[in-house]
Amino acid sequence: MWLKLNHHLGLIIRDFLRTKSVKFPWSRFRGGSETTAGAEPALGAYAVLPPPAGEARRRRRERQLDPHLPGHVTRAGRDVAVGWRIPDSAKAQLVEVGIPVAPRLIERVVMQSEDEPALLTSRGPLYRLTEQTDPDDQAEGSSFGIEPETGAVYFVMPDGEAWFADSGVGVWLDVLHCYGSRVTTSRLLSEPDGPEEYFSEKEEERAFAELNRLAEELKEIDPAAFNGYAGFLWPGLLDRWIY
Repeated sequence: MWLKLNHHLGLIIRDFLRTKSVKFPWSRFRGGSETTAGAEPALGAYAVLPPPAGEARRRRRERQLDPHLPGHVTRAGRDVAVGWRIPDSAKAQLVEVGIPVAPRLIERVVMQSEDEPALLTSRGPLYRLTEQTDPDDQAEGSSFGIEPETGAVYFVMPDGEAWFADSGVGVWLDVLHCYGSRVTTSRLLSEPDGPEEYFSEKEEERAFAELNRLAEELKEIDPAAFNGYAGFLWPGLLDRWIY
């Protein structure tokens, strides 16, 4: 089976929203039968050490990203999120750690300056953090935003539908750095050089194995991000990565 690697996330997720009954090849990940959207996948078990806490975690995030995306971290000015109704720890992480560029998800960090949430979504207004333009329709784009009070991070589709990403800013940044470093250093998962690059069957199998390992690493960082399937960003993104 030959599959294109460079299909953009925006088209994939839009197609998913239009065809809620589409089947996904979870058998590739766990050796079982296919399951319909909405069923939680049973991903394989991999031994992954939990991320270190506090300052050590922040330094590890920066070391992971810098070799692959130098200069592509944007930190908030100290006055940007002062009036936001989110936990103080989240404000500190946006200032001290910053948000990285992430393949297929974040091309620009655009943190709103207003004290009231300005990103309108199906969950209500969120504080805008990023923008990602759809290359096939420049008028449409996706964003990440923070929910007031809870501090949870959501991925917002062009139509305003909000998909749960992570349970807080700290784990979201950990997940982004892990995701970005794995994808940008993988020959199979990084973007292809040309528009007509395809996987061979063996490459496809190896890519699914890499994606499964990556899913387990991200789940170790933030288990809440894998508490479901429909309406959850990371399980769906990794499942449909190579299509």
